[in-house]
Amino acid sequence: PWSSDTIDNDTPMPPEIDYVTVLQNNDVVLDWTSLFNPETYSYIVYYDKDANNIFFPIATVIGNTNSTYTDTNAIPEMRSETYRVATLDSCGNAGTMCDLPHHTIYLEAELDRCAQHIELNWNFYENWNGGVVNYNLYTQVNNGPFTLETTLAATDDNFFFTNFNDGDSICFYMQATHQNGSVTSESNLTCLRVRVVRPPALTYIYKVDVVGSAEIGIDWIVNTDNINDLDYFKILRGTDGIKYDTIETIKAPLDPFALMSYTDYDVNPGRESYFYLVMSIDVCGAEHPSNGARTIFLSVDQGINYENTLIWNEYFEWLGSVEGYAVYRQNDAGDWEDILFLKPPATMAKDNVTNIPDLDGKFCYKIVAEESVNSVLIPRNILGVTSTSNIICATQYPNIYVPNAFSPKGVNKIFKPVTLFVNQANYSMVIYNRWGKQIFQSQDITVGWDGKFNGMLAPQGVYLYDIKFINPDGNSYRKTGSVFLMRVQ
Repeated sequence: PWSSDTIDNDTPMPPEIDYVTVLQNNDVVLDWTSLFNPETYSYIVYYDKDANNIFFPIATVIGNTNSTYTDTNAIPEMRSETYRVATLDSCGNAGTMCDLPHHTIYLEAELDRCAQHIELNWNFYENWNGGVVNYNLYTQVNNGPFTLETTLAATDDNFFFTNFNDGDSICFYMQATHQNGSVTSESNLTCLRVRVVRPPALTYIYKVDVVGSAEIGIDWIVNTDNINDLDYFKILRGTDGIKYDTIETIKAPLDPFALMSYTDYDVNPGRESYFYLVMSIDVCGAEHPSNGARTIFLSVDQGINYENTLIWNEYFEWLGSVEGYAVYRQNDAGDWEDILFLKPPATMAKDNVTNIPDLDGKFCYKIVAEESVNSVLIPRNILGVTSTSNIICATQYPNIYVPNAFSPKGVNKIFKPVTLFVNQANYSMVIYNRWGKQIFQSQDITVGWDGKFNGMLAPQGVYLYDIKFINPDGNSYRKTGSVFLMRVQ
């Protein structure tokens, strides 16, 4: 028998893959150890196209010394790609595929906008003779150069990356290093734009206002870089500035420059002061509180000598300080008159009403706090911010003087009382003669008795009067007595 060193019937030996690696354009490069064997004619590259461990030939590399192939149809940016290589001899006989397939490293990056980190996950590089010594993570920030971020253990397949700023554009790739230190395999390139959920720079209640006997208005703004990061607002109310209860939730607007407002109808601002907070809730569920704000509660005491004493609490909390407190009193026509302007920390005022032409003795007041310049509100064109208190009324005790005599031809020609703070709406005066007969009646406080009965002069003598009225405080008043009608010739 004869023999040859170039021809035999043996199945060609498969080559051993050195590495598979991904280029930054997502092509995959395979490299294997050449078989310097005269029988080796070419190499067949196999590809697991359906990721089901069934391999199909995709290329033939001619020449026993050629040991590399670039797959331009791979999709390593979507999955880990798997390859095997076999040998083809000069007679066209294909050998078996190499026993150990090699997989590209598939790197995934996912931004957690709420936790504000990027989670990186990758598959292990497998089937290296000697194994992986470590993984090197490379990063590129805002189109700068790639730099080594960190070196991870061969057992790591997960990493949380936090070294970024909101708005950065970041690319990553992972590099596996062989135990010999000279062979590496790189993953796909994965990139993303960082957009984390950022808290609003400011949630600001710029006004709480008593707008009715059972209504308080709350107005606020929010300064944020991304209004879409906000989900909704919670309105909270309390009465002591410590404990608050949620009274309403309001969906966040789409307009970052919107002026938000809410009216609270479940209140009694004439009884107490109320505290408010607005909580901005972002899409992650995190709460971001506003400043606190408190309504002005005004009380009044009708003291002696016809002097009403007003007491109120300070308004808070403006970014600009309180410029002052304007004290308003309502006149008989229903209009409000500014009677005092007091600088902080004043929270009390006295109003002497002795000489005020008021017929019924009821005096109503309100306090209006005025804010100084607030630079936060100027860009929103919100100027001249004020906060109004509840309206409170005081009824002064009536004063009535009844003369004991009059003469139709004398100085006092008409008999009528001299009154201060008597409500004429419920007023009546009745005159009786000595036998109890009614001879005059008036329901107008300005109209008195002229000493006549049925158009005739009543005789000189003593007459009885009965004066009644009900003041706005609901109290009834009555004054009775006698008057002497004097006839002067």
